[in-house]
Amino acid sequence: SQGRFMSRHLPKFIPGNPRMIVTNMTPNLTQRNFVWNQDPDGLIFSLEATAGIFDQINPLAEWDMREVSMIAVTSGKAAIWLIRGTMPYDCGPSAFGSTGPELVLGTSAPTPADLGSQIAPAWFADQFRIPLKIRNLASAGSAEQYLMIERGDTNSWYTSTLWGQLPRKRPGWVSSGFIRGFMDMSYPGYPLGSNDEMDKFPCPIADSLLTTPEQHEIWNAITKTRTFAAKNLIGPPGMDPNVLKALRDAVTAAMNDEKFVADMEAFTGIKSEFTDGETAQKEVVDTTNGFLDNRATIDALQAEIFEKYVK
Repeated sequence: SQGRFMSRHLPKFIPGNPRMIVTNMTPNLTQRNFVWNQDPDGLIFSLEATAGIFDQINPLAEWDMREVSMIAVTSGKAAIWLIRGTMPYDCGPSAFGSTGPELVLGTSAPTPADLGSQIAPAWFADQFRIPLKIRNLASAGSAEQYLMIERGDTNSWYTSTLWGQLPRKRPGWVSSGFIRGFMDMSYPGYPLGSNDEMDKFPCPIADSLLTTPEQHEIWNAITKTRTFAAKNLIGPPGMDPNVLKALRDAVTAAMNDEKFVADMEAFTGIKSEFTDGETAQKEVVDTTNGFLDNRATIDALQAEIFEKYVK
């Protein structure tokens, strides 16, 4: 939805007021490879829902996030674990060590390398003995997740930016208790706030429940790559500096326009957390390097989690 909003309202901030065309391309790995291999002329760029760092270790991934052209980050820091209201748990600690029913997540992970961000709730579940199963599916995008929750095929969902969107995407889900918060999985120090159907997020932020330095180190390696940037605009590597600057300046101008931001937040339900392109470029390089420094540990975790929870 943010891509379609930007296609209508961002062009006026770009020199020449160009026409923008939005194309949805799935799966995400294919889309990222496609953008990576485009000419660096600024005519093709993408709006991403994650930073893409986890996904780049997939054997089929062709990109390196340290080399993409970062145009801007428009939101980030948020991540959430939701459960259906029928589950016999309140917030996360109520399920610690439980022998009750499993929380069921849905993802598309043919191999351990495809687990991506789902390693976060699985690792957390493993640390605190939360009963968990991950259903391996052909496709598990947002549209599929909504349907699976509605049908009862799954009973939980780990995602980013959804807390603010729910009252628009599925009015009444939160206020009726059909779905409720289980854990705030956001970037440390950036807890979720209110949405249009609830004054505040009712459950603790995950990192506050960790007790050892080792847990914090692994959690930061896992979650920072996912949550330091959510919606972000990127182009292929080596983009012409003048074109890149024009796009960066356009998004900066738009994100400093109160009406643009208010309208985008109202349309998408996503809270803006703007980071300019130059700053975001440095952040993505530093975060990717930190992730790759812990690659061996994360690879081992993915293999262990895949074997234990993916069914």
